[in-house]
Amino acid sequence: MWKTKKIKFLIMICFIFLIIFPFLNGLFYLRKDINPIENQGLALRYNSPTPSGGDEFISIWDTTKDGFSNSSQIRLPLMSTGIYNFTVEWGDGKNNKISIWNDTATTHNYATPGIYNINISGFIKGWCFNNQGDKLKILEILQWGCLQLGNTPDGKYFNGCENLNLTATDNLNLNGTTILSYAFDDCCNLGSYGNINGWDVSNVKKMDWMFSGYPSTFNMNISAWNTSNVRNMRGMFSSAGLFNQPIGNWDVSRVTDMFQMFLYAYSFNQPLRNWNTSSVENMVGMFRSAHAFNQPIGNWDVSSVTDMKHMFFRARSFNQPIGNWDVSSVTDMEQMFFEARSFDQTLGTWNISNVLDMFEMFEDVTLSTYNYDDMLIKWSKLSLQSGISFFAGNSKYSIDAVYERQKIIDDFNWIIVDGGLEAGISGYHTLVIITTIFLTVLILIKRKVKTKKI
Repeated sequence: MWKTKKIKFLIMICFIFLIIFPFLNGLFYLRKDINPIENQGLALRYNSPTPSGGDEFISIWDTTKDGFSNSSQIRLPLMSTGIYNFTVEWGDGKNNKISIWNDTATTHNYATPGIYNINISGFIKGWCFNNQGDKLKILEILQWGCLQLGNTPDGKYFNGCENLNLTATDNLNLNGTTILSYAFDDCCNLGSYGNINGWDVSNVKKMDWMFSGYPSTFNMNISAWNTSNVRNMRGMFSSAGLFNQPIGNWDVSRVTDMFQMFLYAYSFNQPLRNWNTSSVENMVGMFRSAHAFNQPIGNWDVSSVTDMKHMFFRARSFNQPIGNWDVSSVTDMEQMFFEARSFDQTLGTWNISNVLDMFEMFEDVTLSTYNYDDMLIKWSKLSLQSGISFFAGNSKYSIDAVYERQKIIDDFNWIIVDGGLEAGISGYHTLVIITTIFLTVLILIKRKVKTKKI
């Protein structure tokens, strides 16, 4: 009897546990498919107010992080050129009215150090961390609301905010903002859960290093941006290792600088064939170490480009026909395809007459003998710069290109480092091979005839 009661009791306990377990699990469960770096911002939202959809600028801060203020303070990054008339609710029941950038109330003292929700309402134009101040204390932006960045010569509005996670879905007011340089530089935890695709960037002229910084979790959709006025995209996605969004329809017709634009953008592999690159002058390191990139860009107008150094440096996957490019203005091709081991295209039609530097251009690359021959044969007909050190990697030439290769060396004092003459049959001219075989057969026939006569 006692055993029966005990068994019934255990069954009842198990039954109760099965009922409440899913509920408990739901309280503590954290999605495993979310990047661990981004979990901090999402977890904080469980204790955060839901954005009202109103005009408040809502953000979350941690006083205990390092900053210019002490471990129980928060200091707002206002600018001396800004315009202010706003009320700030500090999240501890206190609030202040602020109308000048250096008001002592812009630094708030908390009785207890910790994480606080800060709400700002009113007019606030001018916000810039500039890689200083309490840049590490801001953790999340839930709503842009009334915030206007203003405009600075160098941008850097959230530069250095390493802990910042963007989850806001409303649009940031960019009225009067023409420079977004370094706007989110070194913001390693921006993530991909916010919505910035609706931002009006039509008046922005500079986006250099906008989302750069290592390591970066940035991967938000920005395909709808109007970039028609942008002149500078230097390093825009540098080290944005997760970024892989469709930006192929951007208007880049006024952009002159794409220096290291996708440097270390390991995941990026989106079509860019529609880009009008006719104004671009600098493509140094543009796809350097962009390991996944392998899109057709052979139709690009690169006639204004003067520097292609490191352009496909360690771009491991790239192997697209770009032989029709007009590179007549280019002067530097140093390490252009350095360790781009997949690349095997002929560049024989390139006009390299003005190129002054080809050092390690194809280092650790193996072009097919056919493609390498084609380059040597066609380049030998150009008026080349003298004293060039040309590195063709492991590429080998055939006897078809022996004369042209030597002509380049003799006429223009080039130093050519390559894999040497192709060994075996493939290293010889087809006519030579046929003639040799024919003569050999003829000699054998004659010997056979003589033997029969004897």
